[in-house]
Amino acid sequence: MLNIWQRKRPGPRERLCILHAGQHKTGSTTLQNYLTQNAARLQREGVLYPQAGRSAARTQHVDLVRLIAGQPLFSTGEGLVEAFDEEIARTDHEVLLLSSEFLCSPLYFRPTNRLLQEFLAARGYRLHGVMYLRDQPEYLNSAYAERVKMGREHRPFAEFAEGVLAGTINGAGSATKFHRLRRPEVTDWGTHSFRPYSRAVRRAGVEADFMETLIGVLAEQGLARGLTPERVAGFTPAERANVSTGPLHIALGRRVAAELAPRFDHRTLVRVTEGVYTVIHAMLEREGIAERSYTGLTPEIYARIRAHYAHKNRAVARDFWGRPWSKVFPSLPSARLETNDLDLDSPRGPAGRQEKKVARLFRQVMPEVEASVAAALASLPPEPADQE
Repeated sequence: MLNIWQRKRPGPRERLCILHAGQHKTGSTTLQNYLTQNAARLQREGVLYPQAGRSAARTQHVDLVRLIAGQPLFSTGEGLVEAFDEEIARTDHEVLLLSSEFLCSPLYFRPTNRLLQEFLAARGYRLHGVMYLRDQPEYLNSAYAERVKMGREHRPFAEFAEGVLAGTINGAGSATKFHRLRRPEVTDWGTHSFRPYSRAVRRAGVEADFMETLIGVLAEQGLARGLTPERVAGFTPAERANVSTGPLHIALGRRVAAELAPRFDHRTLVRVTEGVYTVIHAMLEREGIAERSYTGLTPEIYARIRAHYAHKNRAVARDFWGRPWSKVFPSLPSARLETNDLDLDSPRGPAGRQEKKVARLFRQVMPEVEASVAAALASLPPEPADQE
């Protein structure tokens, strides 16, 4: 078997690898669409956004980096490392750019090994991480909706949020502890740009902020000098991604998750529910149902989450941006904190007002969900062997 961590002889000089690590729910899919659409333009300026590790259905390098990090895959992973090595060897470039939201976990929030860093260093790359941070209440609301729409979370939002704050929910909880990013033992493998996923960034588009950050990093190191703001202005605009998930979709997703959760451990559940969102979304489209985005935030929940992180966020904002957290992420106006959760006392609820509709749609969609999960389960590649 190929030893993918075997040290390769570096070229005449070390190159730079930019690792865009998300995090989740910070416009990553839109940014990855943009990078994919403009990969040829980037390459002409010396920045390689490799095809290896990206499939026709994906614009990010999730399977490649999961394979390197020794994590379960959504595909077989066969030939990925060989294709990657061949592409970086034959393609002239000063800068390698990899993107996957998955990277935020092994690089920053749960750095249990350094397999990815060792893999890239063995190929002659210095490393620079770029990650976007989002105000925790909005992040948790968005992360919750993501989990539910994929059939992976059945608890009410208030219970989910309290679990995160209490430290009893993994994943989302780890990804909100931004103070850990200030620890040298977390970041000593390279240099870093931690960017705020603020309302200003969202209005302009995360791709604009990322390219400005990228150009700045490369200018400091004298790399890819042809990549200028003027050149970037001629790039193909980003295709917006991730259609918003509404309260009816959330109500259905929770019921689906309640059916699936007892059958699988969490790792398997994540791997077999990749298609659940598409199945529910397609059914709602057939029904002619269009919804505004879900929000589980109430003034009380929002204030509780902000207060929980306030003390440590102050130091994060000071160190990373030289401004108070409250200036980077101003409090949301009360009009934005009116929940539309169908299971709560909201303008769209309580659930009893639409219980028959939710029950009918659940009966309608569940056979398709079962077929999607069964197909995913049948095609799962084996778990990777533990790396020494």
